[in-house]
Formats: sequence, C-alpha cells, structure tokens
Amino acid sequence: MSEECNQPPKPNPDKWPVIVNSSLKDGEVVKMLSQHHKVRVAEKTIENTCIFPVSGVAFMIQVVHVSTPTWSPPEHAALRSDIIERLEKFLRIHRRCYLLLVADLHGPREFAVIMTTQQQFFNQQLNILPVHSLTESVHSMLKIAKVTCQPGSGKLKGWISSVLSQHVNEKNAILHALAQEPTSCV
Repeated sequence: MSEECNQPPKPNPDKWPVIVNSSLKDGEVVKMLSQHHKVRVAEKTIENTCIFPVSGVAFMIQVVHVSTPTWSPPEHAALRSDIIERLEKFLRIHRRCYLLLVADLHGPREFAVIMTTQQQFFNQQLNILPVHSLTESVHSMLKIAKVTCQPGSGKLKGWISSVLSQHVNEKNAILHALAQEPTSCV
C-alpha cells in the first residue's frame, strides 16, 4: 500500500459540514474528518454513517468481521439481520450511497461478505468499497465528496469532455488524412 493512502488528504480551506452518527463520535473517523470539515454529531441518523450534505453523498462504515453473525465457511457468508435492516433504511433515505467495508486483509471470508452484500442489494443503488483501514475510508469519503460536489463535478466533467473532444479531433484528422491518400492495396 502506498504512503498516500495511509495519510488523510491535506486540510481543505473551505470547510463543509459533515453529519456523523453518534456511534462514530469518539472514534478515529471524526478526528480525521474534523481536520477537513465542520463535523456535526447527530443521534437520529443511521448507525455508523457520515453524510456530506453539500455533495449529496452518504457513507456507511461497516467492519467486515462484525457483519456476519458467526464464523462460517466463506461460501456460506450471511449478513446479520440488523445490518441488512440498516442498509435497507440507508438506501431508502439516501440517493447516492456508499458502503465502506473495512477489513485489514481481504481474504476469502471478506470477499464472501462483499459478494453476499452485492447479491442482497443487486438491484439497488449501493456502491460498495472495500477498504483496509478507517484512515483509508476517510480518505475515500473525502475524495468522493469532493468529486461529487458541484464545483468539483463540473470541473471533472469539463476535463473529461475536453479530453474526449481532443481524442475525437485526432481521430477525425487521421481519418481525413487516410481518405485523401491514394490506396495502394488492391
């Protein structure tokens, strides 16, 4: 893993509000988020969630080994019923949802949990990100929130469209040059 992923991004001059569930208030996540944003703790939000209202994205942090009721062979991974209920409520409330599955090592059991979650919520708008630590989860949340925020998303769309138009212009120039060349192949 690179050093960049181990360190949270540098503080942002414009601090956006972030709503964090009280289950995370004494943890590492709030400490890291408060360096970049105005963190507000809420009792009535879903457990283990962080909401970025400016970006319109919500994140649920779930530790993988807490997700399953008991140890079972990887092919029989099942999610705890309270986690399924929380995820269903999370999906009903938020339009752009991300589930951050935290595990130090992603082995067969962790991949089984990821696959079970994907199968359970297949037809829904749940984005699943496997992460290795809470630091990496905060880093991912901040990047996604920044990119999906209106100024950031506009800049990203502009950059992508300029790259695409340059690519299309290059292809058209090549095709035009080829069309003017006399063909020597018979």
